Amino acid sequence: MEENNIENKINANKPVPDIPNVPDHVYESSEYHDGDAAFEIKDRTYLIVAGCIIAALLFVYIYIQIKVKLFEDSIQDKANDAIELAQKEAAKAMDDVTDEYAMAEDAVAENAEEAYTETETMVVVKGQHVRLRRGPSTDYDIITNSYGYPLYPPKGAKLKYLGEDGDFYYVEYKGEEGYISKDFCYLE
Repeated sequence: MEENNIENKINANKPVPDIPNVPDHVYESSEYHDGDAAFEIKDRTYLIVAGCIIAALLFVYIYIQIKVKLFEDSIQDKANDAIELAQKEAAKAMDDVTDEYAMAEDAVAENAEEAYTETETMVVVKGQHVRLRRGPSTDYDIITNSYGYPLYPPKGAKLKYLGEDGDFYYVEYKGEEGYISKDFCYLE
């Protein structure tokens, strides 16, 4: 009890600040006057800690954003690399096909020149779906390929002339010898 009296005497000698709308008993209490410095230090400490936490969180957020951006850029780079590789492979494949086509075209041209120079006379087909037959009349079977489909020389095809028999020319087409009606072709 004596301690309370001493505290009251100490507090009574301290001046009460003039702050409007604050009751006087708030400043008379030992809780506020004796610990003012301690409360101020604690408040500053909390503010500093809170500021550090906010700064750390901000740093982490920025770090994560940078990592995400780098990851996105990395994925985009890899996608671009894959697209570029696919385009190169497609171009290479196209070049290969073009080269093979050119070689095949040259081979066909060489074979055609050889076939044309071997015989001076050719039979040129002037109709569509002209039948190649086993003999010199419509009574003979139509020549077919290995799948059983009729061999129809296309319009404009040049067939090797081997001779003639009546109304039919004796010709060679795709390694097969047969007869074709003179009504649907002519000699060249």
